[in-house]
Amino acid sequence: MEIKSSATVTEDMFKGLRKWLNVAGDAAILPRLVCAAPESYTRAGIDVRRWQETAK
Repeated sequence: MEIKSSATVTEDMFKGLRKWLNVAGDAAILPRLVCAAPESYTRAGIDVRRWQETAK
């Protein structure tokens, strides 16, 4: 899981999670980017979640 404060999701925000996925291989489960995005969605296999939804 990686947390960012931005509401604008950019490709650069995924760099750390992609590096982790390459290192962890099959042990990596549920990669997630938590940020202030206007909506939640999945992008290139990474779950992008609004921080407001993670508190539930």
